[in-house]
Parts: sequence; C-alpha cells; structure tokens
Amino acid sequence: MEQESNVNRQSLTDRVDKALNFYDALFDCLVTASSVKKIFFERAMLGEQIKNIIACEGAERKERYELLKAWISRLELAGFCAEAISLEGMLRGVTELQNFARGYKIIRDEKFLVLCWNNNPLFSLSAWRYL
Repeated sequence: MEQESNVNRQSLTDRVDKALNFYDALFDCLVTASSVKKIFFERAMLGEQIKNIIACEGAERKERYELLKAWISRLELAGFCAEAISLEGMLRGVTELQNFARGYKIIRDEKFLVLCWNNNPLFSLSAWRYL
C-alpha cells in the first residue's frame, strides 16, 4: 500500500502543491476519528511527513511518494508481475469503509485498488510476485 500522491518532484512549488492536495483530502477524511486519536496521528505521523516533503532536499528528504503508475513500470522492469487482489478482499474492504464513514470508496483498476475520499485518491494497493 502506497500513498497515491506525487511529491517526488524536484521543484519545491510542485511538491508543496501536490502535498497540499493530498493532505487536504487526508485530513478531511480524518474528521470522523476521535479527537485524541486524530491529534496524535496528525502530529506524530503526518506532521513529520509533511515537514520532510516541504523542508528537506537531497539525501535529507526521505518521503518521496509517487503515483501507482510510476510503481507499476518500476516493478515490472525489476521482474515483478502484478497479481489480482481477490474480489472477496475488495468487498470486505468496501464494507468496512462504508461502516466507518460515508465518503470513502474503492476503485478497482485491473489488478489494483485505489482508496479514495470524496473522489480524491489517497492510497493504492497492489500485490506483486517475482517471476
């Protein structure tokens, strides 16, 4: 599972723009979480990610998320083959999301799943095997 955001760009302006779009949707979907859990998650995890994406350059920048399209080509070039995610697993995930809050949806794109919040892609899920 990977963030479905493209913050691995060279330009600070591009990284800020992409990070704002992604984290705006992510923070929006966290509204349903309890305030204590939400605050911890935002500060401990997301705050460090955002700081690293925006403030760090070169080897200091550890957060380099890219879209599923980029991962597909890299993994295929490395000799991996995408495996379909089971329909049962997808249906279970959709059911859990619908029980959690409205606004979530899962898009199935061939062998991949994309978790969205209000039509904004947040995370992609894929399974791979080495040939």
